Amino acid sequence: MENVLIVEDNGILAIELQRKLQGWGYNVPKIALSGKEAVTRANEKDTDLVIMDISLKGELDGITAAKEIESKSEIPILFYSAHDDNNILNQVKDFKNGNFISKTSSDEDLKLILENTLKRGDKVNVTGETIHKVPEPTINFRESVEDYYKAHENIEKEFKKLEANFSKVYNESITQEREIEKLKTAEEKYINIINEKDAKLAEMMEVQNKLEENINLHKVKHQKLIKETEDLKKHMNALVSILNES
Repeated sequence: MENVLIVEDNGILAIELQRKLQGWGYNVPKIALSGKEAVTRANEKDTDLVIMDISLKGELDGITAAKEIESKSEIPILFYSAHDDNNILNQVKDFKNGNFISKTSSDEDLKLILENTLKRGDKVNVTGETIHKVPEPTINFRESVEDYYKAHENIEKEFKKLEANFSKVYNESITQEREIEKLKTAEEKYINIINEKDAKLAEMMEVQNKLEENINLHKVKHQKLIKETEDLKKHMNALVSILNES
């Protein structure tokens, strides 16, 4: 299974191309988002083909990065661009193992030229006399590509809005979590106070029960004492009556 390095500074397009190639049976373990990164990754041993976006932003554009790659290896390079004017084609034809296909081409054409480039059977002529260029499509792909980019710009704008909203909601969520933690701490303190009061109340109830037991005990003794006193009075009255009779 051939290893393909995709060089594309538009992450969305790079991932779409990666999935497409993987569906065709290619191994695409790496994506380089800049020319400088492409030079580093292409020099690794397991790269069989480089798909190079020409209009790269940054220090190295696609052509410059490809020249550095070619100076160190014979890895075939398939240039992949939304533009196919003569100026670009003239730059591409100078590469020994280079090929070109427009981003507006069909999947069938892309698949075919990938196979040919890997086999080096459809390379650009060293003299620059021939270059593989897919025929212009019958429908206006340029407008479709422009609409595609506009759609992605709108998606990116919406994504940024969602990201901002997410950050806002996330921050509010963090604040709420902190407030909840404070409330939980306060609740734990309250429960501890209640538990302490309940413990003290239980102690007080125990003391109260003992007091009530003592009071009831004294009441019983008191009633007994009253009865004994009454009995004693009756006995004394009886004695007095006997004495008076005698």
